[in-house]
Amino acid sequence: MYSKLQKSLTERIISILPNAVIEEAPTGFGWAPNNHFRAKVNRTMYMTELTKGKKNVKIIENTLNRKYQKASTAELEESWSGMKNIVLIGMPASGKSTIGVLLAKSMGMDFVDTDLLIQRSNNALLQDIITKEGVEKFIKIEEQVVMKLNCSNTIIATGGSVVYSEKAIKHLKINGIIIYLNVSYNEINRRLTNITSRGIVFGAGQDLLGLFNERVPLYRKNADMIIDCEDKEIEEIVTLTKDEAERIGI
Repeated sequence: MYSKLQKSLTERIISILPNAVIEEAPTGFGWAPNNHFRAKVNRTMYMTELTKGKKNVKIIENTLNRKYQKASTAELEESWSGMKNIVLIGMPASGKSTIGVLLAKSMGMDFVDTDLLIQRSNNALLQDIITKEGVEKFIKIEEQVVMKLNCSNTIIATGGSVVYSEKAIKHLKINGIIIYLNVSYNEINRRLTNITSRGIVFGAGQDLLGLFNERVPLYRKNADMIIDCEDKEIEEIVTLTKDEAERIGI
């Protein structure tokens, strides 16, 4: 039997995502082991009635990954409405900065590029920092810069290596939704003409394909939403991202 809080939250999710059916879970309406909320319910008459006739769209469970278990309905409402940031993740040359600026303009939001913050805080170019400090130290520097972010109503374009830090991702999720700009390897390879000077975090002996194969699962794992950018113009991606963000209440 659903509690009033569970019913209220489920109704709230459905109102935010009007075309979606909440993905079922084998054990019913449950809480994840890490005590974060999972937007999953089992097959019940309650959900059957609420979702009757709606398009069956799978919801990435991280979209509503918040510590909601003990929250009141009012706190749930306040917390969701406070998710003001849009965080863009993806491979180098996936368009995070370009799309981020245009998205900020079209949505009336601020814009932050964490790569530029890293350069400013270290008074050096990304590639110079990596060369001087090494990969592991650079990832730590990136984590520290991201952990200092305290903003709202902001589009945040992250470096491609941000997904190596669980702390950084967790911090970004506190007040934001993470969107993965999905671009194919062939397109990334075509775009990257300055691969040796761009400031890309490669592992020892790693090439671009190896980097791509290593990172894509991390992007997908941490994304609340995935935007397929293949064969799309920049303006089309911006519009699609804006529409999807507004659809869930950003």
